[in-house]
Amino acid sequence: MTRDGLDQASHEELIELALAAHQSAEQEKERSHALDVRLQEVEQQLRWFKTQLFGTKSERRFVEDEPSQLCLGEPGSGQIAGEFGRVATLLLGWLL
Repeated sequence: MTRDGLDQASHEELIELALAAHQSAEQEKERSHALDVRLQEVEQQLRWFKTQLFGTKSERRFVEDEPSQLCLGEPGSGQIAGEFGRVATLLLGWLL
């Protein structure tokens, strides 16, 4: 409403405008509070995920080496690598 409209408004109209503005402000305050609560929840989730991904874990799982597992050239896997190389050489000789 313009300034001229306010000058010409009745007392009841001014009260209605003030109440509507107050109600709108209260709704905005509630919305802001709800967003703050949601932000805190999401930040807590982010902290938890960071801890899970990057933090130290009390539960560690140590898996023993599987003798039949092929190697990727790690130290200590020479026997399997040697056997794999022998088989690969035989197959290549047979194919060529």
